[in-house]
Amino acid sequence: MSLRMRIVVSLLVSSLIAIAIVTVPLFLGLNRLSEEGTYRELHQFEARISSEIEGRQQLALTTAQAVASIPEVQRAGGGRGSI
Repeated sequence: MSLRMRIVVSLLVSSLIAIAIVTVPLFLGLNRLSEEGTYRELHQFEARISSEIEGRQQLALTTAQAVASIPEVQRAGGGRGSI
């Protein structure tokens, strides 16, 4: 093998090793970043769902109180107490 060929091969091998050293941690970091993004999105989704459920519970309670205050409903229920 000529000296020129040895130099070219050693440069190619060095380049491949450098690429591997740089890209492997990069891909590992991207995986972690992706997991963090997924966790953040799921947490935001959970917060929105919880807020929606609380709002609907409040609406249901208000509606139940309004219905319970109607005299006809009170008579039909026999005056069995309140909410």
